[in-house]
Amino acid sequence: MNVAVNLERAAFFFPDRPALSSLRRELTYGELNEKTGLLAAVLLNMGLKPGEHVVLCAGNSLDWVITYFGVLKAGGVVVTLSSLLSFDELSLLAHHAKPRFVFTDNVQGFERLKVPSEAIVGPGGDMDLDGLIERAPGRLESVDRLMTDAAAVLYTGGTTGTPKGV
Repeated sequence: MNVAVNLERAAFFFPDRPALSSLRRELTYGELNEKTGLLAAVLLNMGLKPGEHVVLCAGNSLDWVITYFGVLKAGGVVVTLSSLLSFDELSLLAHHAKPRFVFTDNVQGFERLKVPSEAIVGPGGDMDLDGLIERAPGRLESVDRLMTDAAAVLYTGGTTGTPKGV
């Protein structure tokens, strides 16, 4: 069971209904499902294996949601990091996550962090999200995952103040 199946179901039943909107654009469930399926196909084509980590560190946007569900569809584990973290906090968590790819709207910051990854995706990075989606070899339905498999890693300081991935 892949969590992204819920998006696919919504797109099947409500393809023309609005799923997301911002000041600049709106996406229907059908469009959101299409874009996330294309991103998933590209990620798998680039070698992402189910269970591998992908860091997502950006402000709230339609692209954030597209990336989140695209990684899930590919069977990856989304590691969400707040774009408000300090350089030291971001460095600690990004290195701990050991991501295969990084999606961010702060490419220069991640380049300074020197987080080992195959690509930094974002404005001014190795590629941008739209350019990556254009390279898709086709659209992909969600990769099947076990209910016990991780879908996302969230870092929390809890009561100790020391971040731990949960």
